[in-house]
Amino acid sequence: MIKILLSSLLLFSSSVTLAEEPIEHEFFDKFIKENEEFEHSLNLKIERVFRLTHLNCVSSLKIERQKPSIISMPIERPTFKDADPDTMRKKDTIIENRIVKKDTAINDDDKNAPSPAYGQWIEHNIVTGCGETTRVNSLVVAYSDLMPLIYPLLSGKTALDPIDQPFAEQSLMTRLKKLERPCEGTPFVSNTDLVGYRIKSGKAISQEDTGYGRFERWDITACDTKYSANIAILPDPKKRYRYIARLKKK
Repeated sequence: MIKILLSSLLLFSSSVTLAEEPIEHEFFDKFIKENEEFEHSLNLKIERVFRLTHLNCVSSLKIERQKPSIISMPIERPTFKDADPDTMRKKDTIIENRIVKKDTAINDDDKNAPSPAYGQWIEHNIVTGCGETTRVNSLVVAYSDLMPLIYPLLSGKTALDPIDQPFAEQSLMTRLKKLERPCEGTPFVSNTDLVGYRIKSGKAISQEDTGYGRFERWDITACDTKYSANIAILPDPKKRYRYIARLKKK
């Protein structure tokens, strides 16, 4: 039932709010603002995340796209005019003595700015609907001959890197199982917020990264029950971080 609902409700408006904060590389800035195919795919995934978080929301959504966070800077896709070997070697791209063909799967529509060849970044979108507002985050990975792929991340303002998020979530769910009886459905994190950073003594919180760990507050839904979790994320030499969580029902 939920899958049918999600596939049929394609109701959203979108606006890219990047004009006042141009991205350093012009080709990437153009892709972010003008590639309608990618923006449409991104909006569909964002809507699914929002509606899974707010199951009773069936109204149209407002999606405000924010400036992305770059993980590894995307590389411009080679074109006919710069496909000679000397030029491409300078861009760390290998040309095997052949003409670089136009990728019709990606660039067959003049309305779509060419997608990057490589790179990773995080898309941040503020989604509003049914009186709820959620910051939906998505990891985007660009490949040489594909439209960039989109993967959901934790919603909200967590400062955890994408690689660490599954481990933190797993640790929290293990803690939750000790408190909650088995039930249908999968517990999920609906929102995250950064509280602050731990100072060396551990007796106060800083708003700047100190390197001694951080404190976050996560919202979780399980068995129709909402929880708030205070999490200490502390550096660990063996496994990057260890997680100490305290949960309470809302």
